[in-house]
Amino acid sequence: MLNNIMDFLKLLLFAIVLLFIISFSFVNTDVIKIKIIPFFYEVETRVFLAVIFSFILGFLFGTFLNIIKSVKNILANMKIEKRVKKLEQELDEKKW
Repeated sequence: MLNNIMDFLKLLLFAIVLLFIISFSFVNTDVIKIKIIPFFYEVETRVFLAVIFSFILGFLFGTFLNIIKSVKNILANMKIEKRVKKLEQELDEKKW
């Protein structure tokens, strides 16, 4: 039951975000020029493409940083679990 509700909420959230992106795209059709400073290159694009690209790039960067943090936490957890097992073995040896 809970999975059905979560699936529905995910679908609803996706539909709302998609509707927002589509309406944003229709409203912001002006053309802008973006200068890429280190390369002295100029890109001409529409506003909605630049904004959506920026959001996607930020999301990917944040996801990448989150993955790095998760890997660090997993490695630290493995190290702690190894230490706990070693201490439990030492404790068992001292009991006998």
